[in-house]
Amino acid sequence: MKAHHTCERFVPKYNESIMIVNATLYGGSGQTRCAVYSTGAGHNVGLHELGHSAFGLGDEYNSYTGAKPSEPKVYSGTPLSLPNVAVTISEAERKWNDSNPLSVKANPDCIHGNSGDTALADGEIAAVEGAYYHDCNIYRPQEVCLMRNINEPFCKICYAKVENDLENYSV
Repeated sequence: MKAHHTCERFVPKYNESIMIVNATLYGGSGQTRCAVYSTGAGHNVGLHELGHSAFGLGDEYNSYTGAKPSEPKVYSGTPLSLPNVAVTISEAERKWNDSNPLSVKANPDCIHGNSGDTALADGEIAAVEGAYYHDCNIYRPQEVCLMRNINEPFCKICYAKVENDLENYSV
């Protein structure tokens, strides 16, 4: 909230803020109009958090810690308004399909809560099972994305969302 108040006071027409915390701890948070990350986390965490706060992207990883429980986390909630996460395959078809049939890549070990290799062709858009902190019944558009792993670039869907949103701004 301090970042929001500071921006509102000194730059009232701001679109987005990013706060870099000088700390060796790893961490980040993407809130509405404000991304925060620690210097110990690296700049890609800042880009990931901007994905949330500036562009409305959802997390594509299965859990916060990477540790898997004995039972898989099965998504059973309602549809989400995230451009890179789909609750049903039909929703993924509407969001990501470019007139080609959208392939479905089920999590090969969903019943054990593991996220296996889905063997996508390079750059292929699909409905890849496992996203938004869940192993099963929720989909992301590609295996590799900055919203899943900070050591990777944005996937095609996330990149297109960022590019589209920035189109009206001059740099």
